[in-house]
Amino acid sequence: MGRIARAVLTTSFLATAVLGGPAFAQDAEKPPAAPATPTLAAPMVGEVKILCDDKAKNDGEINFVFTPAAGEATHIRVTVQKKTGKQAVCKDIAKEIAVAIGSGYKVNQYDDDKVKVEGKDDQRFSLTLGNNTVTGLSIRLQTSD
Repeated sequence: MGRIARAVLTTSFLATAVLGGPAFAQDAEKPPAAPATPTLAAPMVGEVKILCDDKAKNDGEINFVFTPAAGEATHIRVTVQKKTGKQAVCKDIAKEIAVAIGSGYKVNQYDDDKVKVEGKDDQRFSLTLGNNTVTGLSIRLQTSD
């Protein structure tokens, strides 16, 4: 047996012993698929208030997920620059959400640190906070339903 053939057999044997199965990818079995994890649906409401506190200590983004009662989720991304205060962040949040969700909903920055999103004609929806990579800035959602 040649030197190369011995090296291949040795490598194959070691891989089989260490990995507990065949050394060649085409011979390996696929692992069983992981069971799907259930996701909890956010409650459908008629109104959500977004409350902002403090100011940004770094550049980052805030992500929201808006889902109308009879529709698909829309992901809304708001970028924030370092040292941006709560009033400017609320203004940007109101603008981005209004553009993303359309005319069936009312978006109002009614205070310097608060934005209210409500459905017109009793339309219900869910609004959740996806993630917030901006440190120093606190974003909270408050529902009244």
